[in-house]
Amino acid sequence: MEYFMYLTNDCNLHCDYCSVLVDCKKNNLPIKMDYSIDKFLAFVEKTQIASGDNELSIYLFGGEPSLEYMMATQIVDAVKNRMKGKYKSNFVLHTNGLLLGEIPSNLAGDLSLVMLSVNYDKIPKYNLAQGYFKTIIENTIHLKSRNNIPIIARLTITETTSAAKRLNLLVRNRLA
Repeated sequence: MEYFMYLTNDCNLHCDYCSVLVDCKKNNLPIKMDYSIDKFLAFVEKTQIASGDNELSIYLFGGEPSLEYMMATQIVDAVKNRMKGKYKSNFVLHTNGLLLGEIPSNLAGDLSLVMLSVNYDKIPKYNLAQGYFKTIIENTIHLKSRNNIPIIARLTITETTSAAKRLNLLVRNRLA
């Protein structure tokens, strides 16, 4: 089974297209999640037993979960301690990569996968090729040198980005 843990609704990018981030004050939602780890683990155990699944995956999600490395570490440690020997546990960090260079060693060692979400629109719009994108690449290289964790990256474009406009133009020209 897969479990998605939203650690925070806060983010250090605030992408326009993000379906996770909402106006927290307007909708009376907390920025930082306040989960009972014991209640979460009881839910996981109950669900695992009901499903008969011997493997579980915990996705550390957000906003931007790297803003809450301490909470992520607490969750991973609690799952490892309580589920040890019962289930094969996988831990996945879904991040924009900007704070990947600050990941605690013990958390990095427990991760099965890192999923990077790179917002193409932030690169040319804010002239971030030498900052944003470079930081993500450097952080990824650093993490891979410390822990050989598989990393999957996706580049998100919207219809307003130059890449999407070029793609649409290319498709229209081919269809004409």
